[in-house]
Formats: sequence, C-alpha cells, structure tokens
Amino acid sequence: MAQEVKPGKEEVIDLGEGVKLEMVLIPAGKFKMGFTKKEVEDLKVEFQEELKKYTKKELEDFKVKFQEEFKNEFEKKLRGKEEELVEKEIEVVDLIMSIQGKQHEVTLTKPFYMGKHEVTQEQWEAVMGKNPSDIKGAKLPVTNVSWLDCKEFIKKLNDKTNGGYR
Repeated sequence: MAQEVKPGKEEVIDLGEGVKLEMVLIPAGKFKMGFTKKEVEDLKVEFQEELKKYTKKELEDFKVKFQEEFKNEFEKKLRGKEEELVEKEIEVVDLIMSIQGKQHEVTLTKPFYMGKHEVTQEQWEAVMGKNPSDIKGAKLPVTNVSWLDCKEFIKKLNDKTNGGYR
C-alpha cells in the first residue's frame, strides 16, 4: 500500500554544529502561477508612484544594474531581446511580467520538500563554507547569492546529507 503524502509534513535537516534546516512538504497537485491582469495593473500603478521618488540618473543606474544582475539568470528568456528592451525602455514591471508570465495552471507531478524559511547565513555557511552577505548575522537571511549559487547550495546540501533535494 502506498504511503499517503500529507501536505505540510515537515522534515528537519541537521547541518552540523547545532544548525538545522527546516523543510516542508509541497504535495503534488495543480495551482495557478503568474500574475493576473489586475495584479499587473496594480503593480504598474505602484511602480509609477515609486518612480516619483527617484531622479532620472538613479533610475537609469537601477535599470542598468537590474539588467546586468538578471541577464545571466534569465538569458534564455531574454536572448536577442536585450537591445530591444533597452530601446523601448520597458518598465521593470513589464520585464518581470515577461519573465514570470501571465497566470497559468501548473501541475506538480511529484511532491517535494521546500525550505520552510529563508536560508539563514549560518545555514548557508554550514553548507557552503562561506557567507557572502554584506550585513552579517547568523539568523539573518543570506544575501548576495545568485540562482546559480543556490543551485550549488542544493548540490552541496545533497552531498552533505545524501538527500535528493532539488
């Protein structure tokens, strides 16, 4: 008889030296992912209000930094469109929308465990051996990590625990 998978089931990973990583089970099933049209419109209004707080130079610097930070991570989605995005001066909200996508149904075919909380600096250091965060604090969330760094964290977590985390 197959074991029943209960949503919210928790697992605690011992990372050593008293450092623990709490995981929660995400069951297989369907859910809606992405932004609704109303959420996009609300974000645009909020974004326009936020823009009023900054100078044109600050906004240009932010746009350049944003594009540099996310270029590698979303290269497949953006490939060949970088110039077009700059030329049309697409708002950050529109860029996020193009990455996140319109609301659509997603089916998870298998359950998986996900961190219950953000990864703390002490958890990151227990797995990776270093802490890249600018503002230090063992219980603070780790910062200055990319998507690729997170993939490496999962690989090392699996090596350390013989787990099958993804």
